[in-house]
Amino acid sequence: MESPQPTSTIQDTSFENLRLLLVEAIRCYEHLIDILRLKQRAIIDNNLEELRRCMESEQVLINKTQDNIQLLESLIATLAPNEKERRLKNIIYLAPTSLRTSLERSRQRLIASLEEISKINKENRYLLNFSLEYTKGVIRLLLRSDDENGKLYNVKGHVSITEKNNKLLNVQI
Repeated sequence: MESPQPTSTIQDTSFENLRLLLVEAIRCYEHLIDILRLKQRAIIDNNLEELRRCMESEQVLINKTQDNIQLLESLIATLAPNEKERRLKNIIYLAPTSLRTSLERSRQRLIASLEEISKINKENRYLLNFSLEYTKGVIRLLLRSDDENGKLYNVKGHVSITEKNNKLLNVQI
């Protein structure tokens, strides 16, 4: 019959698992950054096919990352039963000294990756909004839908005024 492992060995294993989960999360986030940069290039180049591929890859990676985050949260909950202490910064101080430096570096890389993702997402949002406004402006210019009724001549040669709802394209979003 095997003797139970000492608590410190189990905790050491838990902290090693934490380190491995953080490394995996960082890898996923860095891959997501690459996809977001490709997505940004596709937006700038107006490459809709590439944009679609990027969005599909992004969604798959987000799902994988969410699974990783659930595992991290579960492990953190076992390492810090007190909910107020369930912050990665606090957990690192509970880790064995041999893992603290590695965990802290991983934490910093994780924060940097999240900040980069946030920055790229803001840039992409700006690009998409600008593109939509530009397209809307072009459509208004072409269709004269800038709050003026268009003047058309009917079959008898008389000027008739079109109604705003009688447009070829609806540019409302």
